[in-house]
Amino acid sequence: MTNVKVVRRKEANGELESADSLIRRFKKAVQKADVMKEVRKREYFMSKAVKRRIKSEEHQKLLRRKKNKNK
Repeated sequence: MTNVKVVRRKEANGELESADSLIRRFKKAVQKADVMKEVRKREYFMSKAVKRRIKSEEHQKLLRRKKNKNK
């Protein structure tokens, strides 16, 4: 899983940044790292056979789209 590191920065005047800006930067970092996508993916256990079947179905769907696009 991807690590997201957000540290409170010091402003130019020497004070720490506000909590709102820290939360905003954290949310952007989480979105950029696709953490939520990974969490949803790992929410339930999937056996290797199921993963293989899903991957195969996605590949077949992609091939059909390419074939229809070339017509």
